[in-house]
Amino acid sequence: MSASLTGGCLCAKVRYVLSAPDQVVYSVICHCINCKKASGTHMVNSSIFPKETFTLSSGTPKTFEDKDTDSGKTLYRHFCGDCGSPVFITTPMVDSIVAVLSGTLDKGGEWWAPNKEQYIETKSHWLPDFPVTAKEGVVERHERGPLKEQKY
Repeated sequence: MSASLTGGCLCAKVRYVLSAPDQVVYSVICHCINCKKASGTHMVNSSIFPKETFTLSSGTPKTFEDKDTDSGKTLYRHFCGDCGSPVFITTPMVDSIVAVLSGTLDKGGEWWAPNKEQYIETKSHWLPDFPVTAKEGVVERHERGPLKEQKY
């Protein structure tokens, strides 16, 4: 993996740099209702990174406070106010991390493979079980979310 990765929204007004992409905590496929509605698709693919490795390099995203969450804790869904692209998610539940939506990466996404799948209980019935990842050898599957109030 490269020393840093860049990414951003569709119109390129909101941009970010991941200074240490090799510090990815985990990569997840989320099937929760809120992620489906926020993305307009059947699942969201994201990678969790230590917050100190993530820097906005341009633009100021708009933020939607998603308060109707399973944990009862607010998720902050950051998106471009011009093109509408969802870019990243933060939460005070685990303030030390940021979830970067994998489709926003410019390059380097070829390393992306999930090692967690969450909210299986609301997964679209026609989606298959995802195969094991080459890196981990297994995909952890959770009926709900694996995120707990802890430091990563």
